[in-house]
Amino acid sequence: MKPYSKSLASVSSVASPTPGLNKTILALTWGKTKEFLSYKFRRSGKLVVEVPAYCSSQASAACGHTHSDNRVCQSDFVCQSCDQRDPADHNAAAVIAKRGVRCKV
Repeated sequence: MKPYSKSLASVSSVASPTPGLNKTILALTWGKTKEFLSYKFRRSGKLVVEVPAYCSSQASAACGHTHSDNRVCQSDFVCQSCDQRDPADHNAAAVIAKRGVRCKV
């Protein structure tokens, strides 16, 4: 055994992240981003509306039907109720935009 093997093992075990560390860092980053955008938008006279993104990738922008089967694959969205077909990102953006309009009223 090389003399430095043990110290490298102990360093790597100390450096490995705890299970919740990445989630905490990500939450802080999004919090700062939201704070910065809110400040900039309000300063320029624009409205800021916080919208829940929950299930936006599974909900249809056309009819509102929500189901996990609506996502055929990572990039495609096909509503099982109304047969709306869209790229998944476009559909989710439309769902979030509609939610924002509802929150504003």
